[in-house]
Order: sequence, then structure tokens, then C-alpha cells
Amino acid sequence: MKKLLTAILIIMLLIPFALAEEANISLGALLCRESAALLDRDGIKLTVTKLIQNGPEFFFSYEGANKNEWPVIIRFYNENNLGTGLPVYGFQINGMDYYASANSFNDNGTPEAGLYLPANSENVSGRIIITPNQLPADGVFLGIDDIAEGAFSLIAYMPTTADLAANDSVYWPEFFRIDVAHFDMLYNGAPLPEPLNITIPKLGTFEKGTEFFSVDGITLICIDAAQDFDFATFHPCLKGHAVLRNDTDHNVNVELFDVLIDGRKGGNFTLTTDTVSAHCEAECEFILTLLEAMMPDDASQISLKLCSKDALTGKNVVFRTLVLTTLQQ
Repeated sequence: MKKLLTAILIIMLLIPFALAEEANISLGALLCRESAALLDRDGIKLTVTKLIQNGPEFFFSYEGANKNEWPVIIRFYNENNLGTGLPVYGFQINGMDYYASANSFNDNGTPEAGLYLPANSENVSGRIIITPNQLPADGVFLGIDDIAEGAFSLIAYMPTTADLAANDSVYWPEFFRIDVAHFDMLYNGAPLPEPLNITIPKLGTFEKGTEFFSVDGITLICIDAAQDFDFATFHPCLKGHAVLRNDTDHNVNVELFDVLIDGRKGGNFTLTTDTVSAHCEAECEFILTLLEAMMPDDASQISLKLCSKDALTGKNVVFRTLVLTTLQQ
């Protein structure tokens, strides 16, 4: 009987670890501009606030917290995974190896080759850089929308005495490690609505009072507009001032992204605005970047995503694809 009870106890202890190893992390909220938890254990919490891309590289903007009495540094290289097919250099995305690194500064302002979290800290911000181990032979980079699943590994180090803390962080003892944590890009929030089709005047006719859109309490109204040149992209643009009106019950931050002009990439729509309070409006500047050599009236359709996030919670108030089709005369 004693052996049986011992066996049952061992099984009960092992089950949670087995389940934890199989558990997936969902990062799909990032595709909808919401935050996603990357790590939450042993007093360490990492929340990814944004995923952006530059060429073949991806960048995670993160906010970190460390509730421990000693600083912690996290490095993504994990030699334990050599020969296992699991992430060694930090990340795997769609089965491909990526180097993961984080550049940060310690309490003395010295650069650290890792993600450094001071003791008893909150709201530590930084960036994780994810670079492909090998560029594709055809030169076609993996895009954000192409990410389906992946895995990551990391090792956290922490000193436990003042003497250890005085040493360089490469000599700190291991605090914990994650040989592999799987993630997917499924969105766990409310179902996303269908794209909304809106008819607008030709861009060259925009003047005071002309509406770009009015969707679920978020309205953008033109004050003035003129053809100009966007020196950031060396493309023509429509530039001017607008009123951003917020008729929702939330203080919001508004972003327009994934802009397509007549079905082609190369466009952009930027608004220079801070948080807009509930049931208020704010004036802002806007730049609608067009395709190369395109005049404003040449654009017949603008597709974009509208994201309005609650400034306090970071959750979406409005997230919708808009298809703006110009009136043909």
C-alpha cells in the first residue's frame, strides 16, 4: 500500500509539469495591436506590447517587471537544445531558426547583452530583436501575417548575495531556464468584424468638413489638405490637418496601419495625436502617403486597418479593416 501511495504521489507531482510543457502561449493579440504575455513566472513578467518588422527582422517591444530582491538578466541562447530540433538561438518561427537578442542597460548604465530587469522593478521597457539564422534563397522574407506558430527558449540568471551581484552578470548563477515554450498566433479576443466599405470623395477634393471615415464612435474629419511630398519615403502624399473625434466611453489612442493603395503596398497613413479623451475631439496633422509618381486623384481605393485602443487597459475599443473607395466621376 505504501508503494502504491508513493507511486500515486509521484504521478500527481509530474502531471502539472507535463501539462505546463504542452501548454501554448498565444501571441495572436499582437496582430490586433494588443499586448500579449510572453513570460510570467518566479516573479518575472514580460509583456510584449508591439510586434513590428524591418526587412527580415522582427522586433518585440516589451514591458518587464521583476518582483525579486535581486536583479535578473535573461539571455535567449540555450545550449541545452543543441541537436534536439528545439530553439537554440532563442526563437523558432514556422520551424525556422532565429537569433533573439535584447540590448539593455544595468543599474550602473552599462550595456548588457541580454534583457536586464533591476530588482523590485516595474515598467521596464525595451526591445527584443529577432533575426533569421539564414536568409531565404529566393530573397522573400517571412512577413508578420505569415507567422503561424513558433517556440522560444531562454535562461534567466540572478545573483543571491551581494558578492555575486558585484560580479559581471555572465558569472551570475542560473535562476531558471525554459528549454522550449510553444506559441501560436491565434487571437483570443472577441471575433473580428468584417471589413467595412466606405465611399469617399476623390482625395484631390478633400476640404474642411470632408469625412475620411466614421466607425464605431471614431471619426476623422478633414480641416485642410494639399498635395505634398513625403521625404521619409520619397513618395507623393496628401498632407494636412484633421479633427479626430472620439464618441466612445474610453480614452483612446488611434492608429492607422497596413495601408494598401489600389491593392498595392507602399502607402501609409499617419496621425500626429496623443490620447483623445472620451467624448472629446483633438486636432491633428495627417500624412497619407501614396504610391510612387501617384497624384491624389489617381487613387481609387485605400484599404487600411483602424485600431483604437483604450489608453488605460491597452485593449481594443475598435479594430476593423476599412476599404475607402473614391467616388468616380
